[in-house]
Amino acid sequence: MFFRVKSFAILSSFFAVSLLFNSCFFKKEMEPIVFDTSEPLALLPDIKWAVIKDSYSAFHSEASWESSVTSYCRCGQIYRITGNRTTVNSSGITEKWLKSESGWVSESVVVICSNLYNAKTISASLQK
Repeated sequence: MFFRVKSFAILSSFFAVSLLFNSCFFKKEMEPIVFDTSEPLALLPDIKWAVIKDSYSAFHSEASWESSVTSYCRCGQIYRITGNRTTVNSSGITEKWLKSESGWVSESVVVICSNLYNAKTISASLQK
């Protein structure tokens, strides 16, 4: 029993000394964090981004499937969300719509992201 305690003490002392040695002599230089500033809105917490997840979808002039189509979009395209609206259709089903510079699109055809870099990652995975 004494041999076990003694060997444990020696082993733990060796571990402590090696940890101390490594932390004192082998310091790695800190690399600076570089942020991409090309898109100033990319990391703002109150701005959300939408990535189209359907193969093809359409933007509408109003938050309704019956409204006219203003433009089309494809899977993986990224849009900044500028507004949202919840509607109830004629069947009584509640739908959420998202507004972008291109028009209104149903939330059911997008993935909502909290920042642009997350949206770019999801977009790349959807386009594979």
